[in-house]
Amino acid sequence: MEKKILYVVCAIIVSEGRFFLARRPENKDSGGLWEFPGGKVDEGETYQEAIVREIKEELSLDVVAHQVYPSVVKTNDLGTIELIPIRVSALGYDVELTEHSDYKWCDISDADSMSLCPGDEEILQMIKDGVIICQK
Repeated sequence: MEKKILYVVCAIIVSEGRFFLARRPENKDSGGLWEFPGGKVDEGETYQEAIVREIKEELSLDVVAHQVYPSVVKTNDLGTIELIPIRVSALGYDVELTEHSDYKWCDISDADSMSLCPGDEEILQMIKDGVIICQK
């Protein structure tokens, strides 16, 4: 049986040189770990449409999608996940968590001391390397 590729978008929400991380609830996969929020791309959706929808669903935030960055690919026994980071800007900052237990606006030093999901660690490295720009 051929393993499926799951396409997952994640938001790099930037404000004043800081970026947004959300904590996964304890009762979910990777519970308690921090991530760039997002979710699965639905059939027929563009990556930009998916990230706008997912952030509205998970954080009650309206966002505008900007740049799509190179993806991070992770494979396990269940299949392959292609994690697609997208820089977005929020149209307001009244966050209402529906899928996460906590959130934090971070800079690199904050994020270095947090436990991130494996794919999100690679995205953080992309920020450190300047591949993803989080400055004004």
